[in-house]
Amino acid sequence: MSEIVLPTEVSPPTETNPRSLFLYGTPKIGKTTILAGLKDNLILDIEGGSNYVEAMKIEVKDLSHLAQIGKAIKEREKPYRYLTVDTVTKLEEWCHDSALAKYKQSQLGRGSKARNLAELEYGLGYGLWRTEFRKWIDSFKGAADYVIFVGHVKDKIISKNGSEVNLKDINLTGQIKAIMASEVDAVGYFYLDPTDHSKRKVTFLTSDEITCGNRVPHLEGNEFVISEKLKNGKIKTNWNQIYK
Repeated sequence: MSEIVLPTEVSPPTETNPRSLFLYGTPKIGKTTILAGLKDNLILDIEGGSNYVEAMKIEVKDLSHLAQIGKAIKEREKPYRYLTVDTVTKLEEWCHDSALAKYKQSQLGRGSKARNLAELEYGLGYGLWRTEFRKWIDSFKGAADYVIFVGHVKDKIISKNGSEVNLKDINLTGQIKAIMASEVDAVGYFYLDPTDHSKRKVTFLTSDEITCGNRVPHLEGNEFVISEKLKNGKIKTNWNQIYK
């Protein structure tokens, strides 16, 4: 075993851009169109939302198909600079069904009539669900220089100082949401510019109303116009704000 050399001075950062990024927003806000504007980005369309979008994409049929695609990508040794998983909201559903099927095939679950993992006692089902989800999230690591996960927003009404507040939260279940947030370098929220509907913005500014967060200095507390519709009808994207 080689001798451990302890540092004697501060080391500079080794990364500038988010190697893994989670972006979420309302359905049909234009997330897939914006992602299609990122050069050298392969979109793994899990939800069937890219039918009307010109993009470098594969429509994923199920987890078995996704595994085949992943194998092909790894055999080519990172043929794309960016890889987008669209959406993890749908991936979570697939992971639920896969984990439930595996449980019923196991010695412990053989003969089970459960139709949902939540029906299993002592939280066992949620643990199986989390394990399956984490396995698939981990499988994307190293498949490209930068991996982007896309999800939907879940509106929650909370009470604050006697008033109701509409909270923009990540539409994932319990601890799976925590896994997703902890596994990525940055979490951003897509939204329509309320003063100019030709523009879409992404914010990394955490607030009482919006769930965000990141460890990337140039994104911390910032928001950007990520896309704008030009007069000729084309969509201009500004990914250079996120990937320097």
